[in-house]
Amino acid sequence: MQQSQSPAAFAGAGASWISFHPEASRHVDRTINLIRELGCSPGLVLNPATPLDCLDFTLPNLDLVLVMSVNPGFGGQAFIPGSLPKLRAVRERISNLGRPVHLEVDGGIKPDNIRQAAEAAWKRGPNLGPLRVGELAEPAAGGEPGTDTRSLLVHRG
Repeated sequence: MQQSQSPAAFAGAGASWISFHPEASRHVDRTINLIRELGCSPGLVLNPATPLDCLDFTLPNLDLVLVMSVNPGFGGQAFIPGSLPKLRAVRERISNLGRPVHLEVDGGIKPDNIRQAAEAAWKRGPNLGPLRVGELAEPAAGGEPGTDTRSLLVHRG
């Protein structure tokens, strides 16, 4: 991570969860351990093209995995349907882990695709916390963008 994006700076500012893109760190495992040493919950953010093998040795040390369903950088992008198999694959890894890990999805979530994302990311199992989705990209009839975001927190169990 760049010096200006140091986990210590975020922890010092009061963050309790710190997530990062594995591409942003020279030593992913070391960064995860540093976040935990700072008293925060570590998470990895996976871009659409980020291979899942980055979870092979890191998932046991994570508290959160965020699957991006758009390429990060600007708002208003369309949901990438190819993120659904990635959500399913991460869900399976978490289910097989033996301890809870939060799974989140962010990008292009709309009322017409949230069900698909929720079904891809969640199934009954002891290790999945609630599915959290990012800000609503398109409001429900007549609403403002982002106004129904809280309705998108999908609790299961």
